[in-house]
Amino acid sequence: MTYEISDLKTRPHFLDDAADSVWNAWWRQDGHELDFIKGLFEESLTAETIPAALIAHDGSAFLGTVSLIDSDMEARPQYTPWVAALWVDEPQRSHGIGAALLKAATQQARDLNFSEVYLCAEANKHDYYAARGWVLIEENIDDLNIYRIAL
Repeated sequence: MTYEISDLKTRPHFLDDAADSVWNAWWRQDGHELDFIKGLFEESLTAETIPAALIAHDGSAFLGTVSLIDSDMEARPQYTPWVAALWVDEPQRSHGIGAALLKAATQQARDLNFSEVYLCAEANKHDYYAARGWVLIEENIDDLNIYRIAL
């Protein structure tokens, strides 16, 4: 499978696809409006550094997204930056797109001179992140585990 990873700033036409995917995955069931998530993605269009959104695509076909943000958990403000909202459309999974998006987001953090980056995920995702070098640092914080990777 061929695909490319681009900054949303250079492919803003994918904003609706990315926002809709992330909204449906994590925010819709909590009663958040789609416009709220679109607003978060829109922030990445004008930010000089963070937040930043990356898009995996095959030409004009949206495949997935990931973001680099200041904080993804109010309970842990000391951790920054965070890789957040990693999403790959279901038919495109198991082709390495998620791992490539993670790598691109961590590279972006490295380019911004961060020495480590964090993410939170459900416990059942542990093997996925551990296999990619992420180290579990806290368990069951707001029902999520927190991981770190040194850059």
